[in-house]
Amino acid sequence: MQPLIILGSIVFPISAALILKKFFGIYGLLFYYTAGDFLSLTAVWLYHVFTTKRLFPRANDYLSLPDSFHIKPEDIISLDIRNMDDISVTDVKSRKLAYTKLRR
Repeated sequence: MQPLIILGSIVFPISAALILKKFFGIYGLLFYYTAGDFLSLTAVWLYHVFTTKRLFPRANDYLSLPDSFHIKPEDIISLDIRNMDDISVTDVKSRKLAYTKLRR
């Protein structure tokens, strides 16, 4: 991924500036950054195509999580806060969960 960062922040904007200036003059320099971003986006897409062997990405491809990743049900807090009284209840429940996790 580090080569993509270098390409996207240095190589693509400079090359886009040089090419656009040659064809459009000073007005081409107004669009060099947009063209560089478009080239960066294309490079990221091509990197994805070569690494996953799929033309279009799926939502799970963006997560970069291992297949064994999961969250245990006891580690999830789901609380509704509708008024000021619920805030104190939420605070107590979250502190209790954090305390039990620290004791393990």
